[in-house]
Amino acid sequence: MGVAVSFTLRAQRDLEDIGSFILARNRRAAHKFRFLVAMAVTRLALYPYMGRSSGVSGALEIGTGQYPYKIYYRVTAEHVEILHVRHASRNNPGPL
Repeated sequence: MGVAVSFTLRAQRDLEDIGSFILARNRRAAHKFRFLVAMAVTRLALYPYMGRSSGVSGALEIGTGQYPYKIYYRVTAEHVEILHVRHASRNNPGPL
């Protein structure tokens, strides 16, 4: 079954920006990126604590698979909240 997953506005903007960036260069890669993010989010709904500590504000992080992006999230009593998505080569984000 799993828990509900929600996205902050920041995470929504991150995904739109990343998707647009990839789409401008490679349509097929953009669709694959979106699919991999959807699969990662589905796994989070089933296994909320599968990620590792990000060292940022008690958030956890997971990768997106083939693409070097990290998904930062928080687990609450009611749901998983996706906080931020960013390229793995960038430094950890500040407070989420």
